[in-house]
Amino acid sequence: MSPTHLLSLLPRRNPRRLLLSISLPTLFATATMSTTAPSSSTPKYGSPPTYPTRPIPPPPSSIQPPKQPLPRMDETDDSAFYAQPRFVTHIDEGAISRLREYYRWTFWDGGQDHKGIDEKGETGGVQQGNVNVGIGKKSGKTRILDLCASWVSHFPASMEKAAMATIQAKTRSEEGVKAGEDGQGRELEVWGLGMNQAELDANPILTHRTIQDLNTHPYITLPSPVSTSSTTPLNATTCVVSIDYLTSPLSILSSLLSLTAPGGSIHLVLSNRCFPTKVAGEWLRL
Repeated sequence: MSPTHLLSLLPRRNPRRLLLSISLPTLFATATMSTTAPSSSTPKYGSPPTYPTRPIPPPPSSIQPPKQPLPRMDETDDSAFYAQPRFVTHIDEGAISRLREYYRWTFWDGGQDHKGIDEKGETGGVQQGNVNVGIGKKSGKTRILDLCASWVSHFPASMEKAAMATIQAKTRSEEGVKAGEDGQGRELEVWGLGMNQAELDANPILTHRTIQDLNTHPYITLPSPVSTSSTTPLNATTCVVSIDYLTSPLSILSSLLSLTAPGGSIHLVLSNRCFPTKVAGEWLRL
């Protein structure tokens, strides 16, 4: 079974969307990008970059869901493999730059980093033939889950500023500091779910940190008490170069969809780099 067929087996819950982003040469996608830097002829201020999109078709009737968990070369305890913190980036600088640009245009009002873009503070929206879910609002709270999180989330400076302002406001609430002041009153919470406490602690933009082995417990556990504050508390989820390490991806993503608000999105970023012994075998056969 190809990963495209695997993703197409996820439940359809309109208007939720499952978006797939590629940060290195395209394998398959509903949204694709390359590591090539934007052309110098592209105006610094203006229309967003184009990320071509296409829907994932329903799987053929002959395709059956794969038996989970998916097999790997190394089936030893993942907690031991990830016990040692790795303060490195697993994609190159070109990919990181393009990913930050993708997040900036996709999440944060279509590019609030650049002066002169979206000066009226209008919320971005879905653009025909492109990706721009525009969950960042002029004001209000946005919640993003960084799934399989580490010490860096690769968000652009404007989102990092909003997330850290939210954290500071929470720790100084007794002083009456307004939550989420990022220059436009937007509040951003980033929840991190990962395997290594030291890596999560080193990520300064995380509002909440959760340690969970998703290959042992293949469902999403959100931090308490926020997990009970809303039936669909998430506006978006990012998962950077990690979905291929999950042995029960259908179960995990299905539980994630149930926690995603209408109009929310899930962004899976893939790379051609991996620890081959820990990746599910289906991905190595691409």
